[in-house]
Amino acid sequence: MGHSFLVAEHPGTYGADSPHAALTYRIIQADIEAHRRLGPGFLEAVYEEALCLELEARGISCERQKRIDLYYRGKLIGEYRLDLVVEGRVVVELKAVEELGPAHRAQALSYLRATGIQIALLLNFSKPTLKEGIQRVINKVDLTPSSAPSVSSEPLR
Repeated sequence: MGHSFLVAEHPGTYGADSPHAALTYRIIQADIEAHRRLGPGFLEAVYEEALCLELEARGISCERQKRIDLYYRGKLIGEYRLDLVVEGRVVVELKAVEELGPAHRAQALSYLRATGIQIALLLNFSKPTLKEGIQRVINKVDLTPSSAPSVSSEPLR
C-alpha cells in the first residue's frame, strides 16, 4: 500500500481553509520570533526550548519529546521521540541542518502515520531566515483501524 503525502513549502499551498491553518500559522509565527532572537547556529535542543517558551507565551500548549511506542503483532518494535506535539494536533520536528531532505520528510510522515496526526511542520533553524527552512508534511492517507500500526504514547516525564 503506497502512502500519499504532500510537502508544502508555503502557507497557501495546501489551503488556507485547512482545519490546521490557523494553528500552524501561530506555530510558525512563534518559530520566526525564536529564530529572530537566537539566529542560526545553535543545537536543536536550544531551539526546542525557545519555541516552547514562545508557544506558551501565546497560550499554545505543547508536549516536548513525546514518546511513541510502535507495536507489530503485539510486540514492541520501536520507540520514537517527537520533538513537539502542539495542541495534540501538529507534530513539529526541529532541525539544524544545511538542507531539509527526503529523509527528514519521510521521518515526519512516519511520525504522522504512527500518531494519526494529519500535519507536521519541519523547521530548519540553520537558515539565515526561517521562512527558507519551513516545510509542511501532510498525511493524506486515512488509515483504518485494521491498517494502522498499533501505538501507545506518553509524554516524557
